[in-house]
Amino acid sequence: MASTSTRPDAGEVRHHDDVLVMLTSRNLLALAWYDAPRPGHLVTVLHVVDELHRKNGFYGLLNVVVRGTPSFPEQVRQEGRRLIEETTGWGGVTAHVMEVEGFAGTATRMFLSTMMLLGRGRSSNAQFFGTHRDGCAWLGPRLSKPERPWSAAELERVYADLRAIAPRPATRRPAAGS
Repeated sequence: MASTSTRPDAGEVRHHDDVLVMLTSRNLLALAWYDAPRPGHLVTVLHVVDELHRKNGFYGLLNVVVRGTPSFPEQVRQEGRRLIEETTGWGGVTAHVMEVEGFAGTATRMFLSTMMLLGRGRSSNAQFFGTHRDGCAWLGPRLSKPERPWSAAELERVYADLRAIAPRPATRRPAAGS
């Protein structure tokens, strides 16, 4: 998919549905979750992370949980374990920005914390934040390469581009027996 902005450093939209919007910019994958992942979403994330790793070596994720119902079926949990296991040792850093509050935010944070524990040793490369500004400020120096540093302001622009892309309307599925 093409970029959604005329800025030369604007990200490229990599996935866009009613649950997840993903875009890449340089060595960054930015994700906005509008509901809990469905089977296949985390496999898609893994493919893009693998591509970023192969292209850049060092990569980062700005993982924004906007809203959603904290429901993680077994297939999604298995995909989450696979994502963590396959990327352990790749040198990535992740800022998890929890915009969802209350029970949904707590349950989502618990799910992500469990996945991080399975990665053994990656937890220092990932942090949780309540605001995108805090996440961008933390991620910038950790994501920077000597030849191309990231500023918090640049990461905030990527965040703004990501959030400007509305999730697609959910596809209505026919009722059983219809």
